[in-house]
Amino acid sequence: MLTGAAERGTWSVTLSSRTPAPLLQAAAATLLRPAVRPLAEVSTVHRGRLSVEPVSPLPARRALVSPRYLAGSDSTLPVLPSPSPLWQRSGPGRAQSSCGRVRVAPGPGRGVRVTAGPDGPDHRLAWTAQFTDGTPPEIAEAWLESLSDSLAADIDLGTGATFAPGPGMSVGDAVQPLTDAGWIAHADGADLHLASPDGHARARITHGLLAPAATAADALAHTVHWGAAIDVTGAPGGRWRASVSSLTPLHLVRALTAAVTDPAPVDRRSERIPQQYIGSVRLTAVDPALSPAALASRSRSSTAAAGSSARRTDSPRTVGNPAPQAGRTR
Repeated sequence: MLTGAAERGTWSVTLSSRTPAPLLQAAAATLLRPAVRPLAEVSTVHRGRLSVEPVSPLPARRALVSPRYLAGSDSTLPVLPSPSPLWQRSGPGRAQSSCGRVRVAPGPGRGVRVTAGPDGPDHRLAWTAQFTDGTPPEIAEAWLESLSDSLAADIDLGTGATFAPGPGMSVGDAVQPLTDAGWIAHADGADLHLASPDGHARARITHGLLAPAATAADALAHTVHWGAAIDVTGAPGGRWRASVSSLTPLHLVRALTAAVTDPAPVDRRSERIPQQYIGSVRLTAVDPALSPAALASRSRSSTAAAGSSARRTDSPRTVGNPAPQAGRTR
């Protein structure tokens, strides 16, 4: 908020009394977010009030990036379930489960759409999931792995948990990966809204209370028995959307929020990282001798080790500072 043209006067933003709370949250997060500026543009008036860090160059070729919801897409290929006896290719960019009850097909643009129903994708109680073009592929892939695990368990046990809402789960349980990651919650008459700590992404889930005075605590504690729709949307410039419909079983709703907030960094070509997020992401240079698959495996192993260590010591996980851009400051 102090990186503007302080020498040339003040600036203001006015939000009226009817401004929706999610926009107020986004505005507050934006004011607190670090900004990347050439040193010559840092305000001399507020220099004593600013925390200024010199930054190093971006990795020349590839980098490990987190959080993954700001990493952008690194592929133009459609995301499909991993090859296994569970899935059959049914055409270009298409797959169908071996039981015939789940269909994966191209979505709008180069996105992907999943349709599942108790007696097939065209059943009247079918639910859908959609990942638009631009969704970080690791998010879609992680969610499809959860779907495959659920489907395999149903086939092995003769159950139908992948296709029906199942036992009740609280809205708070479904979005716990988001709240654990510091996403800020606000409720209105029908939905629970969540905003990422950096203000760049948001989520909306139907809480089912249908009470205009419902608070975020009310919504989080409410038990839902019929499934819940959720949308997760990336910021402008890196715009993407992941959503599941209202009949989606809640364990798969939770799988989506977990995929979005997975702390493991993802491998990216440096030029594919959305430039407007450079001040908000953490970057780690990678060894060019390693393949992308080896890099991804190493990042997962490091994250698992860090999580195990944190659990043993019962102390908060320490996250490194973002790696900045040459000749610029935060």
